[in-house]
Amino acid sequence: MTEQPTAEKRRIPAASKFDPHQFWMGAAIAWAALLIPAAILLPVHTVNTGRAGVQPRHTALQDFGYPVLLLSAVPLIVSVGVGALVRHHRAAGRSWSLVFARLLAATVLLAGLVGFVTIVVGFWLIPAGLLLCAAAYTGTADRRSERT
Repeated sequence: MTEQPTAEKRRIPAASKFDPHQFWMGAAIAWAALLIPAAILLPVHTVNTGRAGVQPRHTALQDFGYPVLLLSAVPLIVSVGVGALVRHHRAAGRSWSLVFARLLAATVLLAGLVGFVTIVVGFWLIPAGLLLCAAAYTGTADRRSERT
């Protein structure tokens, strides 16, 4: 007869457990990374030709030039920064890094809301802010459960 595996042998490795922080952080970084090609490829700005009818559209790169690529890279840089700060908090237990990560995430969301009211680009920034807030606020869930 074959021996049945004991509870220790059937234990799931810690690396294969679902971590909501990593899920939200990955989604935030992916969305922020997609903003750069979107600025190059998506025609979102309407060009006024002075004639009636359908107006042509330009990409952000066509309307604003290469500096818009730097501007669209800011959410990606902030996303990586939030991920690093939450990772630092999880490794070292420093509360200041988590506070700073949450502040950065809320700032991106606020910038998206303000940008949505003023320019069309803010609409694309709101999902990045929401995903970053989710990542920053789920960054301590596993750490708290390990302490108890």
